[in-house]
Amino acid sequence: MANSLTPDIIKTFKEKYPEAPVVLYVNSTAECKALADYTCTSANAVEIVSKIESDIILFGPDKNLGSYVAEKTGKKIIPIPGETGYCYVHNRFSVKDVEKAREKYPDAKIIVHPESSKDVRDLCEYIGSTGQMMKFPEKDEAKEFIIGTEIGMIHKLSKTFKDKKFYPLKELGICNNMKKNNLKNVYEALLYEENEITLSEEILKKAKTPIINMFKLMEV
Repeated sequence: MANSLTPDIIKTFKEKYPEAPVVLYVNSTAECKALADYTCTSANAVEIVSKIESDIILFGPDKNLGSYVAEKTGKKIIPIPGETGYCYVHNRFSVKDVEKAREKYPDAKIIVHPESSKDVRDLCEYIGSTGQMMKFPEKDEAKEFIIGTEIGMIHKLSKTFKDKKFYPLKELGICNNMKKNNLKNVYEALLYEENEITLSEEILKKAKTPIINMFKLMEV
């Protein structure tokens, strides 16, 4: 998803909408953040956009999260890069998946991530980020939940709420990139100081600005 948005794309949209602030999901490259006004997470995207004093927002790279923010804030959200910007795991969930899950687990409530498409979100009981998903079962009386996010979340929820049952909305809700991270790789990266990422001082400085601006808005 991060690679679907490039600095050139942002510059093109900024030329077309020069007065519109640029809000980028944290899952974007440092080079893109260097051209943004604010960053956001899936948990605080609605809060951040609602506090920005502009009715038009350039939002990227996730089009589905952008449409969710538009619903909640009433602002005009222009997705950048547009149709090609999405998380392939969440975008993979379909109305048919929801219908099949409801038929299989009629007593379960469905929780999906805001990066899912609108037609899927509209059919579910709760929409929330990963962190918000971890809190919902505690305050809800339901004993069964269908989870629409990366399938690894099922294990974490099951370990946390042992008296409740969790089922994946789709068995193929797997992020191949996330699965590359494991304890062995983390250990070896720290031990041998491998896989170092280097950025220019200019990019580092500029990319920090939208992150700092995000935290400032959260304090308002």
